[in-house]
Amino acid sequence: MPTDTTTALRTLTFTVPGRPVPKVRMTQRSKWSPKAQACLKYQGRVRLCAFVAANEAGLVPKNMRRNDSVFTVPVRVDWIAYISKQRGVPDKDNIEKSLCDGLQPEIVRDDNITRVPQGSGDVIYGVPEKEQRVEIVVTELTEGVAEYMRAAIWDALECVKRLNLEGTP
Repeated sequence: MPTDTTTALRTLTFTVPGRPVPKVRMTQRSKWSPKAQACLKYQGRVRLCAFVAANEAGLVPKNMRRNDSVFTVPVRVDWIAYISKQRGVPDKDNIEKSLCDGLQPEIVRDDNITRVPQGSGDVIYGVPEKEQRVEIVVTELTEGVAEYMRAAIWDALECVKRLNLEGTP
């Protein structure tokens, strides 16, 4: 039975070795702090692992230019972090922000749309220090779902604007 490749969802699965580094708040001045530098280095590692996996899976076009992305429609990002609990427990939201920022711009074009729908993330504790990692699955959404999401976001923004305008004295 032939498969229709126009509606097939592309999926990218890869692993980022090491303990996940949660996103930290950065300003022009604070981006040189050790925590911010560790976060930026980790995002670079996520980007490299994702790009290598995408290239091995044949998802990277041969004529890809500097500002192109592998996925041009919205995607869903699911992840599982395996960490030891020796140091402080990282915040799941900040881990997800760090992962999504690491996926752009080469893998996903815009991380704001990446987080809608939220996807799933989980942390599993008690893994030996040398086996810490994050396993990530990026799934492309169909154009119909993408259009629906864009319309829902637009409607929500319009509703918020309307409420803000009506709520001001």
